[in-house]
Amino acid sequence: RYCTIEACPVHPLETDDFNAGVMRDLKDWTNITPNVYLWHYVTNFSHYFMPHPNWRSLPQDIKTFSRLKVKGVFLQGAFNAPHADFPEMRSWIAARLLLNPELKSEDLQKEFIQAYYGNAAGPLRRYLDLLMDGALQDEKSHLTCYSQPKDYAFMTPEWTARATKYMEEARKSVSGNKAQLERVNRAALSVEYAMAMRSFEWRQAKNPVSVDPIGLTKAFLTKAKASGALRLNEAESMEMSEARMLGGR
Repeated sequence: RYCTIEACPVHPLETDDFNAGVMRDLKDWTNITPNVYLWHYVTNFSHYFMPHPNWRSLPQDIKTFSRLKVKGVFLQGAFNAPHADFPEMRSWIAARLLLNPELKSEDLQKEFIQAYYGNAAGPLRRYLDLLMDGALQDEKSHLTCYSQPKDYAFMTPEWTARATKYMEEARKSVSGNKAQLERVNRAALSVEYAMAMRSFEWRQAKNPVSVDPIGLTKAFLTKAKASGALRLNEAESMEMSEARMLGGR
């Protein structure tokens, strides 16, 4: 069993220098034995609700695992925060690709979003493109499965304003469908968490942004707990996270 804990989830394992060591070790193991099982990560364990920009890299990585004849793949997400960052769509797309790595992930994403979110599909796809374009704008910028909010430098006040706009458009487009509106509200939690966490840094910037980090955090916590989240990260209880965050840390 080999795990990819040191990898950057934004960039494909096979084509990015940051991931070269992980890829080299994986190839070495597959050359030694045909019984390699892979433990791969699809969340940020330090911040379950931070948007996890692996939508373009994961399909490529699964194709790489298939080519190397990896025998089995386990994708670990945020099981104790069941609605953190599009888990339904990420799980469905991953399951389809694990069965057939040659499927086009863009087509799968379109199919799922349309079926699950209905008329909110357009704004949500624009949000996901915004997320990935932002994460990939600096090729030398990398994340891990333990990155901190400060590492998401592309999530500026302007970026979060656009992301929030897309989520509001998504809500309005399904306002008459209770089930789909609830799904959109859960999807928006990632944007709300990112804004709350990044806003602490914005207040301390050279040109501070007028924002209320504690107010944003309180609003997020109320919604996250209502969604069924038991934890916000793997290390702390919900109570510990709440005390830390409301204390400005």
